[in-house]
Amino acid sequence: MVINKLTTLENKQFYKKRRDEFKELYWSKKPENLAIPNGFQFYPSEIYDQFALLMTRAGKVLDLGCGNGLLLKHLVRKSRNRLIPYGVDFLKKSITEAKKVVLPKCQENFTLCNFLQFDFAGAPFDYILLDPDDVHPFDWKIFLKRVALSLSSKGIIIFYTYADSLTYFEIEWVGERRFLKKLKLKRIDGKGVSFAIYQPK
Repeated sequence: MVINKLTTLENKQFYKKRRDEFKELYWSKKPENLAIPNGFQFYPSEIYDQFALLMTRAGKVLDLGCGNGLLLKHLVRKSRNRLIPYGVDFLKKSITEAKKVVLPKCQENFTLCNFLQFDFAGAPFDYILLDPDDVHPFDWKIFLKRVALSLSSKGIIIFYTYADSLTYFEIEWVGERRFLKKLKLKRIDGKGVSFAIYQPK
């Protein structure tokens, strides 16, 4: 099932505001390095290494809100297991850079869209990365079901958020977000990043 229309004006404004903010923040001028379109001033190797440690077996990894694919490239290079990267983002310049610069050999695996409209081409996935704050609360329940259905039998969803968001929302870990509280999650506290692992099957 693909959600073709967001249900309320509030939802539409939420995604438009995020897209406009990210476009201004990351692409108002040509970024000095590949880390900037992902929210960092410098390459966050130490943070990205923590994602790689969660990839305990080979498989397909989907990053929902992938930016220019820099995290995916890091995972492919640093994971002990063979990973096939897929990414979705709603910023055209980010997806263009992912396809042409960051992971050109995997360019067919990148999709430009709001990931609520993503059809999960390439499923089933073994790992799906998602910052829960990228999804409007009204869309959360239905979207989570779609994400879960696109997982392999042993697949996991890796919810994450960075330290600045933890501070902003005054929480200790990503699992405290209201719409995650009812899920059975494994908590992992990283340096500069918080993880909540969810295996629905």
